[in-house]
Amino acid sequence: MGARIMIQSGISAGTIHWIERPVIRLGSAPSADVTVPSAALEPHALTIEYRQGAYRVYNRGTQQIFLGGQVLMPSQSGNWLDTDILELPDGVSLALDVDDDPAPSPAPALPLGTMSTMEPLHATGNSATGTERPSAQVEAAQAATESGRASRTTFQLTITAVCLMGCAVLIAREQLRQPAEPARRRPKFDTVIRSTLAPGSSVPRQVIADLQYAELAFVRDDRSAARTRYRRLYDTLLEHMGSQSARARVPTGQLETQNARANPTRSPYEPMVQLIVYRLSQLGDG
Repeated sequence: MGARIMIQSGISAGTIHWIERPVIRLGSAPSADVTVPSAALEPHALTIEYRQGAYRVYNRGTQQIFLGGQVLMPSQSGNWLDTDILELPDGVSLALDVDDDPAPSPAPALPLGTMSTMEPLHATGNSATGTERPSAQVEAAQAATESGRASRTTFQLTITAVCLMGCAVLIAREQLRQPAEPARRRPKFDTVIRSTLAPGSSVPRQVIADLQYAELAFVRDDRSAARTRYRRLYDTLLEHMGSQSARARVPTGQLETQNARANPTRSPYEPMVQLIVYRLSQLGDG
């Protein structure tokens, strides 16, 4: 159970933050619950609140943002569904990944990110205009956030170090398990995300989000879920690439980007397909 915020693009692309409290702040300030390094992002850009089984985003900045393709002007708010991409200034995009029970919960023993503080919301207005006043719980959170910042920062740094060590162990394990492969068969996740989010890219945001969810399961070592999501996305990409012959199911060891070979024009989906092929080989599928 629980929910996580996944940073899809920007300097910290690939970072995952576990939601532990019903009210959190997001911005460029180091004191924010979720810090996103960006010169264009305001210190307190968003407040995110969990209320009545759903997450709601409040635009606390002076710039417009996009939630599921809809504009949120300053002081406006909107419900954040796990199918919506939240787009912030400077090309920063976020996705929400939720379990069956999306309520905030403590992070697991080796979390991928930590969000452990609450901050107050100060919006006014009414729900008819999208500027709904936050709940009394949100207004009461201010006192709880004024103390213990030093200890929270130390805790977050410790958790970050643990996450890095865990990733290093996973990478080392996979390198020992897999034989040496040419560099071209080892696509990097961050590189693929940046290429699909580049200006002029025709890759749908939902496809990018599906890749993020599959990668999340892989990093969490949920091999069954990762294998299922990668396989489903692989089939979807082949349909997008338009190759009827490539849709047949074949062993993972023989998975190739047939479309890219048959078509001299490089498909925008090819980097994603290469990454999926590599991940499935790491998962021993096929």
